[in-house]
Amino acid sequence: FWEARGHIAEGRAIFAALLSQAVVDPSLAPGTLAKGLSWDGTLAWVQSDFAGAYQRHEEALAVYEQAGDEAGMAFSLTCIAVQEIGSGNLVEAVQRFQEALRRYQRQGNAWGLGFVQVNRGLLAQRQGKLQAAEEAFTDGLTHYRRADDPAEIALALCMLGSAARDRGDNEQARRLLDEGTALVRQLNMPYRLAYALYLRGFVSQARGEHVAALHDFGETLGLCRGLGDTLGYAQCFEGMALSLVALEFAERATRLLAAAEPIR
Repeated sequence: FWEARGHIAEGRAIFAALLSQAVVDPSLAPGTLAKGLSWDGTLAWVQSDFAGAYQRHEEALAVYEQAGDEAGMAFSLTCIAVQEIGSGNLVEAVQRFQEALRRYQRQGNAWGLGFVQVNRGLLAQRQGKLQAAEEAFTDGLTHYRRADDPAEIALALCMLGSAARDRGDNEQARRLLDEGTALVRQLNMPYRLAYALYLRGFVSQARGEHVAALHDFGETLGLCRGLGDTLGYAQCFEGMALSLVALEFAERATRLLAAAEPIR
């Protein structure tokens, strides 16, 4: 609920209070503690507190290992791999993904396999391996459909759309992003919707549809305000500036870029 509705600060404050008690409570089940650590790590990541996210997921992994929880270990390993990507530690990320994948495969865990594959696709995309990225995103989408998780199906569709954009197929990218955006809008998840619209804005730009791009970035900006995502402000300002330049509103574009700079 906190992630979906954007109540990130509230969630983290409650977790901080609970976890301060949980770590000294001998009666607490390890799985419960590990879940709390994992979700606090996830909220930290959404809030761009990457060091905090890494620490929480490492703590969760240690608790899951103590409890012998294979699914929990695979989840934490995948989350840590995502942090490694953000830090530029790509070799370590690959190793974490491979270990998580083996654990989920042993369990036949469709959702977990989708989770790893979509994030492996992000790594391949970052490395410029576009075919590998699309294959991983497609595999992730297949697993998420098996798991019947509409929120993750929407995410995988958006990831496939971004990969199609990277290889220059803007028609396919728009179709995939339209489908993903419609699904996440139906689910009423502001954080996911902001991400989908942001990706779609760049596809609109690539298609020369700059008014449509401004609309997507503008709606994303409104969602970022509600989410308290200040980095999102900068990203939206930069996206809007590109379209304003194309529409020959250079002065407005300059003002937006000047507003983005101190945020970054």
